[in-house]
Amino acid sequence: MNMTFHPFPQLDVIQKASQKGRILFDCYRLLYKEDFWQIVIRRLNLLSYLQNSIVNNMIKEIIYELRIGKFRFSNTSKLNNHLHTKDSLVKEAVVVILEHIYPMKGFDQSSLPKTDPSFFTLQKLITWDNMKWFIKISFDKIIYSEQFIEFVMTMIKGKVNDHRFIQLVFYASMMSQQKHCHTYTYPMSKLANLIKYIFQESIVQNIQDIIKRNNDSPIKLVYNRAELLIGINDTKPHALSLLREINDELVHGYIHFFCNIQLNLYHIGDNIDFQKYQLLPKGAFGSNPDKNQRLRLIVPKKQMNQWVSRNEYGDLQKYISLARRKLLYFSDQRILRIYNEELISFANHYVFAANFNDIEKIVHLAESSFLKTLAFKYKTTSKQIAFSLKQKNQHGRVGLVCKSNFHIFIKMHHLKLYRKKILQIISNM
Repeated sequence: MNMTFHPFPQLDVIQKASQKGRILFDCYRLLYKEDFWQIVIRRLNLLSYLQNSIVNNMIKEIIYELRIGKFRFSNTSKLNNHLHTKDSLVKEAVVVILEHIYPMKGFDQSSLPKTDPSFFTLQKLITWDNMKWFIKISFDKIIYSEQFIEFVMTMIKGKVNDHRFIQLVFYASMMSQQKHCHTYTYPMSKLANLIKYIFQESIVQNIQDIIKRNNDSPIKLVYNRAELLIGINDTKPHALSLLREINDELVHGYIHFFCNIQLNLYHIGDNIDFQKYQLLPKGAFGSNPDKNQRLRLIVPKKQMNQWVSRNEYGDLQKYISLARRKLLYFSDQRILRIYNEELISFANHYVFAANFNDIEKIVHLAESSFLKTLAFKYKTTSKQIAFSLKQKNQHGRVGLVCKSNFHIFIKMHHLKLYRKKILQIISNM
């Protein structure tokens, strides 16, 4: 398959061919096209601090070195701005191509909160019906080493028959192990995270192949980040047999050498956690369940307690709020913004929770913590702070004036509106 005619449509060609399981050949030759590098330049936003002529000359230099096979990533101990920028450009080019070979699955996140990319997974999960057994697979602490990178290169070779491109990806990935800092340092974690994603996607593909071989029983799979959940509508012996088959595949594939893997079998009546939600059977929580929702997802009390403790709001179980002394040196407006952003982030994660209203307890505790923080800062009482803030607006709400605008401490009904908006966006996709 020739992919050298024009880079913009050819990126789509790469993606479509990869999705159809075809072998890709000419990925490296894509790097010879100056138009392709304009994508890379925009992604790195280089023109915001470098002249256009300098960047264009750098691109021509890179293309020439790639053509004759003399491009080398620089020694990180002897870098200047020019070499750093060249390295960053090539690494970003590698990322652009790999992202089209291994496109991130799920929704376009542009209109959704950036705090959590699991909406697509959870939306599929709540439609599961009559699942009796669940296999949960967790893998974490991926060991990012030279051996791991070589292992992932073997995986990529299954899709890409292009030795020069594979070699370039390998050396770029090896560079991502470097921890040296520089003014124009390419964010090393970007490529490293993509390599880890490819590793995880390969694991998921192997498990999907096993499920296809066991298509005599209703089996469903959802996954996100480092967690997979398999639902099985069959007997316990069949679920155990599937668990053993998956375990054997992971062991024989040497996956366990590079990360910690946990496989657990649960019954629908067990305490099952997935993506920081707790799974319950239909009708187990609340009344009037959504007719399209088969599993119930709830915010576990454990997660609410941990969130409150981690953000130093106080003690949710005893319902005691505390001042956050670490915020005392920030402006009042910044403190208010921190609290509001934290609450929105937490609520966004749990938009599918059947007990979403339970978050209101956290909101009240957070507001009390906010008032105590300001009271500690100004050596007064939280009641006096609350009275003072409410006096500044006609609605009598806790808030602050910033640049002639009044910003209130977020309330539960605001979070419900955010939730409604997010669910509407998801339903329209």
